[in-house]
Parts: sequence; C-alpha cells; structure tokens
Amino acid sequence: MKITKKIEELFGYAQQVIDGFLNLCKTTDLPKAVGEAASTALTVLREKDAEFRVALTLALNLDAALAEISREAEAVLAAATKVLRFKVSERWSPVWGEAGYLDQSTQIPDKALARVELLNNLAKFFAKRTEWQDAENGLTVENLKKVSAALKTAYSAVEKHGSKQKTLLTERNRLATRLQTRLRTLVAELKQVLAKDDPRWAELGLPTPEADRAAQPARARKAKEKSQAFINTRAVAARRRAEDARGVAERAAFRAEKAVSAAQKLQAEANQAAAKAATLLDQAVALESEANQAAGYPQRAVTLSKQTATSTSDSQELGDSALIG
Repeated sequence: MKITKKIEELFGYAQQVIDGFLNLCKTTDLPKAVGEAASTALTVLREKDAEFRVALTLALNLDAALAEISREAEAVLAAATKVLRFKVSERWSPVWGEAGYLDQSTQIPDKALARVELLNNLAKFFAKRTEWQDAENGLTVENLKKVSAALKTAYSAVEKHGSKQKTLLTERNRLATRLQTRLRTLVAELKQVLAKDDPRWAELGLPTPEADRAAQPARARKAKEKSQAFINTRAVAARRRAEDARGVAERAAFRAEKAVSAAQKLQAEANQAAAKAATLLDQAVALESEANQAAGYPQRAVTLSKQTATSTSDSQELGDSALIG
C-alpha cells in the first residue's frame, strides 16, 4: 500500500484512515491500540509541523531584517571607500590597511562578519581623522559602531535560528516517517479483517488490495518514466557542457595558431634584420679601409668576425664584431 510523503496530503489521508479504522474497531476485532497509536503519531506530527511553520515564518522575518541592515552597511562602506580613494589613493596602501581593508584590496567584502570587522576598524580609523567624517553619509564613529552592532546581531539571529529550523525539520521528517510506519501497520491489520473486494476499503479512503495490485505496474511505469526523464535531462546538460568546453578549446587552439604564426613572422623579420646588419657592417669596414688608404695611412690589418644570421625555426642572436687595428 503506497503511503504519500507530502505532509499536507499525509494529514488528510492519515486522518481519514485512522478515523475509519477506529470506527471499524467497534464492529470488528481490529486492535484499537493500533488505531490509537497511529492517531497519537498524527497528533504529534501536527504539533511539530505547526512549530516548524512558525519557525519558517520567523526565518523569513529575520532574513528580511538582515537584508535591510546589510543594505545600510553596504551604503556606509561604499561611502567610506569613496572617501579613502579620494583622500588617499585609488590603489591599496598601508593607510587602507589601517582602515581595515585586508589582503591588499580596496573592495568591500561580501561576507557579513567581514563587513562587521571592517566597520569596527573604520570607526577607529575615522576617530583619528575627525575632519574626514561625514554625518550625511553615515561616516561618524557612532554610526559606524551602530551599523556594525546591528549587522552582527541580525546575522547571529539568522544563523542561530537557521540551526533551530534545521533541527525542527529533521524532527518533523522523523515523525512523518513514524506515522507512515503506523499507517502501514494499520493497513496490515485491515487486510486481516476485510475481504479484498470489501466496499469498506473505499470508506477508509483506500483502494482495495486488488485495485492496488493492479495499479502497481502503472506506478512502476510512471516511476521509471520519471527516472528516465531525469536521466535524459542530465544527459542533455552534460552534452551542453561538453559542447561549451569544446568551443572554448577550439577558440584557444585558434588563438595559439595565430600566436605561433606571428612568432614565426617576427623570427623571420629578425633574421633578415640580422643579415642586413652584418652586410652593413662589412661595408663600413671596407669603406674605412679605403679611407685610410686614400689618406696615406699605413695599411693596417683588419679582422672581422661575424656570425651570419640564417632563417631557422629556433631563436638565434646576431653576433657581429669588428676589430680595426
């Protein structure tokens, strides 16, 4: 017998079955204690569910309060950051560190507790620089401390209540499982008293065992179809991620090919420049020798050592030297 897992559906379903079972106990030998145990389990679950829903509403209110003070804190921190960038510099410096901006960053931190610490540091920082304070934008020592305390309180309240809410949810789920177990026991007892085609199954809000058995293949098929749909969705998502990754790889390969081509072109130009420089150096040495002869200077031995550049795929350096004696 399938037992629904949704809390809202479980309440109505369980109440009908339990009431019908206890009513049948008056005219049959069904064990009343089984029905009473299920009824108690249902009552306890309702109480825990009500407690959880109150906690859920409170959590929404606490989240809203935290969001509101977070916006105020962000506005104050943005104003302080603007002042520091104007008074000190755009880039991080030791003065920024004194103000509380860590990790050589001038950005406002994202986490609430980091913002609390920054606000406290800024309060000390502006206390030493009273001329930098700006009441209109909340940049006073008193307001910085106030916003810091309010943010810390709101954040702590959300964290503390979140832990309590998680505990309540775990407890509610445990109680729901216990009620489902009680209902299965109750249905097992009914099978010992009612015939498979007894119309009283319908009065209990339950299908007859025969109808339930006939519906099992359909439920199994739907469960299989749902599972396959989930698998197909994941497969589509995986293929999409693979296509995106392949596109990134192809673009990277194209950029790499362009870089290699550009490097080869630069290498060829460098080789040509080196060869041209070697030729010009030879010409300069020859012209100097002719000039010496024309001036009637004694002929001197000229030694030229050069390395001619060649176009290769490897990087080469031009080593030209001229020694004139």
